[in-house]
Amino acid sequence: MDAASEPVAACLRIAAPRLSGRLVFINRVPRTRRNADAGSEDAEERGAFELPCLEGASSVILDLGGCLGLSLPLAGVFARLAVLSLSCLRFHGPFSLGNAVSSSRCPCLKKLSVRDVRGLFSLSINSESLIQLDLRKVVGLQQLAIDAPVLKEMKLDQCFVKNQPIANISAPELVTLHWRDEYDPSSMQLGKMAKLQLLLPNVFLVHGDGHHDSFDRSHNRNCRRFLQQFQAIQSLTISLGYPKDISNSQYLLGDITFLPSSAILTVMVVKEGHAFGAGLYHVLRLCPGIKSLFLVLDSDLEESDERCLDTVIPHMIFSIFVVTKCDTPDFVAAWLPLAARRLSGYLVYENLVEGHEEEVDRAIPLPCFGNATEIDLELGFLALSLPSSGVFTGLTELCLKSVRFLGPCDLDDVVSSPRCPGLRRLRVRKTRGLHGLAIQSKSLLKIDLGYLNGLQKLSIDASALKKLTLLFSFRHHQPVADISAPQLVFFRWRGAYDPSSVQLGNLGQLQRLSTYFIRVYGQQVSIYNRAILQLLHRFQVIHNLNIMLGYPQDIGELQYLMEDITRLPRVTFLELVIFSKGHAFGASSFHVLRLCTGIKKLSLVLRTSIDFQAHECPSGCPCDEQTNWKIDELLLNRLEEVELTNLKGAEYEVTFVKQLFSWATVLRKMRITFANLVSESMASELRERLLTFSRPEVCVEFKMGRRPHELPLHLLAVEG
Repeated sequence: MDAASEPVAACLRIAAPRLSGRLVFINRVPRTRRNADAGSEDAEERGAFELPCLEGASSVILDLGGCLGLSLPLAGVFARLAVLSLSCLRFHGPFSLGNAVSSSRCPCLKKLSVRDVRGLFSLSINSESLIQLDLRKVVGLQQLAIDAPVLKEMKLDQCFVKNQPIANISAPELVTLHWRDEYDPSSMQLGKMAKLQLLLPNVFLVHGDGHHDSFDRSHNRNCRRFLQQFQAIQSLTISLGYPKDISNSQYLLGDITFLPSSAILTVMVVKEGHAFGAGLYHVLRLCPGIKSLFLVLDSDLEESDERCLDTVIPHMIFSIFVVTKCDTPDFVAAWLPLAARRLSGYLVYENLVEGHEEEVDRAIPLPCFGNATEIDLELGFLALSLPSSGVFTGLTELCLKSVRFLGPCDLDDVVSSPRCPGLRRLRVRKTRGLHGLAIQSKSLLKIDLGYLNGLQKLSIDASALKKLTLLFSFRHHQPVADISAPQLVFFRWRGAYDPSSVQLGNLGQLQRLSTYFIRVYGQQVSIYNRAILQLLHRFQVIHNLNIMLGYPQDIGELQYLMEDITRLPRVTFLELVIFSKGHAFGASSFHVLRLCTGIKKLSLVLRTSIDFQAHECPSGCPCDEQTNWKIDELLLNRLEEVELTNLKGAEYEVTFVKQLFSWATVLRKMRITFANLVSESMASELRERLLTFSRPEVCVEFKMGRRPHELPLHLLAVEG
């Protein structure tokens, strides 16, 4: 909290010899204070501190709040540093950031971010490892040199604001270039960028001061000269900016006579309420070969905008991608007919606003997309009505999410073979108003249905179907389903099941079955578990079975329910996922393995809970009272391979691994991945201990878990 330099420096000195992972330091300063202190004498008086050489750190993130200065160590190697982020600080004293981050002192650096800093006038980077570079608002930068042979992504934003730009960049493997800064070809060398695929130049000002030497015209001239360095680019993003008041300004886009040839064009328009048709038309006229168009607007479409788009967008276009925060049916309905007339590829429409649970009389009419190949609509629970006629001739994939069907719903008529003869994949998630669904398709290969609120009856006749997923769609109704899919290979059913009303037909080709979790503890009679077991009893043999075991947080007086499970299908590959809530899971896992002694491969995934929140087993918990798994014999004499994921090192986990080695008499390979919070030192100790249980003929591999970006190993909080 608004720290001074001395306590920060003291903490860093303490951390330096101990740190083996990630360091995050954020000096939280009120925004008003941060803005007032930037470049002020008061900021200078708060002092600077030297960053020690963090030899063991893998990631360092420093945000000094704009009030503190930083000097870099003149010597030492950051041997493991892969990520370095410096923001809101003043560089102080004799130093060279370029020297500190180059390969000789940061041999493993992959990501470098420098934002909102002062005092960095020259930066020269020579790195053989750097992959991502982000420089933003480096106030006062005068000279930039980059030699990075494996650099893939580079961002330069508002660094040469008040200085003649001088730059020399060598990045032959660069794929993405964001250049929102000054450009002068007489003093800037970009080198060869033959691998470049995505280009984002500065904003073009559509209206502004029309005098030859005005800032607005000079700004556009710099943008034009930058783009002239590229003849062709796979994906180009053009931003058009309108001032709020254009009454006394001139139209400036006439100066732009060239844009690189591109296949994918994104146009971002900050229109400030103005008509943008002329600007968009000018851009599209310079890009006649585009196949995909992405249009991003800062506000809703108006009637004049709709007429404009109908006029300027090419007659046929391969793909359209629209993201909006508008929540009116009229806004969505304005886009769809326009897309239907021109689309020959895919349409993605995502409404970021949800919560339209109230009844609304108006529904968005979905037109017939005769030539579209893929349609993905996420409507934020806006109402949708489907076309009563027309054939979706080219459609291979349809995805409907967060949709409320209004009135009589004929989704089954639309997606069945007569009207979708080429449909391969169907995904319907989070819907309202879909009470019945009857699909008859000769082409569908994959169906994914989930959270269909109100569904009462399901019928599927799909002779070529390979994969079927049904998630929690009969929540408040007796499940009624009739499924005929003789070629089905993968079947995931999570939710209510009743063999008296669910007919699964001939599933002789089925290879993989996945169910929802079985409750390990609960009431004496578990209707929930009974439904899952009835589904499992439907199958005598299955190659790959996925079972989940779920523990409650508080076992208390609940009964142990695993004894109700007396039979499972004969399995070759068992995937066992355990949501333990911190409880010992040996007894329940042992019970499942005792019913699957013929397995050849086992995947055991340990999760604390389904919401990934941390849980601890309370004191006096009876979860480890079932001790038979520690003493009873179990022979897994076909098990050759085990994969164990998210091992934390708890004593009951170590004991279970020890038992696995004794049960699996022909084991050849075991792969163990530690949980993401296990430190390297703890992992080393666990490796040594677990290897004492193994045998010479078993190959045991260990792997560190991936650490979530937002979860640091080491967090320093300094108050001053």
